[in-house]
Amino acid sequence: MTETTAAARTHVAHVAHGAHGAEHDTAHGTRPATRGRKVGRFLAHLVEMVVVMVLGMMLLGPAWDWAGAALGIEAVLGRPDVGAVVMVLDMVAAMTVWMRVGRHGWAPIWEMNAAMAAPFAVLLVLFWLGAVGAGDLMLWGHVLMVPAMAGAMLLRPAEYTEHVHGLKAAR
Repeated sequence: MTETTAAARTHVAHVAHGAHGAEHDTAHGTRPATRGRKVGRFLAHLVEMVVVMVLGMMLLGPAWDWAGAALGIEAVLGRPDVGAVVMVLDMVAAMTVWMRVGRHGWAPIWEMNAAMAAPFAVLLVLFWLGAVGAGDLMLWGHVLMVPAMAGAMLLRPAEYTEHVHGLKAAR
């Protein structure tokens, strides 16, 4: 047996017994979740959720406009505080649907919904007290929502970094 043949057999034996597991996770056909990959998955999941929220506002907003006109309550829906609540409901509805499609459990869904609503709840109180205006209510509600969502995700890091859910699992 030549030295090259022996090296090739050794390599084949290592691959067959998983010695090169750092390259591929043979059970799932994916690379193992290193710290960098977990951070990447976490951030990608956060960006995905922001996109879902925007889509929720874009898709459900016109339905509220139509309902307001049909019911003659455009003035009520036009109030900044009511508008903020309706918008949060749109985002929560879209997020709930998306997370269920992604096969997340109800506990992380409720945590995410609470994280999305919490900044607006605080800002609405400040708005009613006259401490912030309508523009600040909307601006800071959206700005603070992203770190609040990241905080909710950190309650269950494996939920957002290690598991492949729903449609992604089908691929």
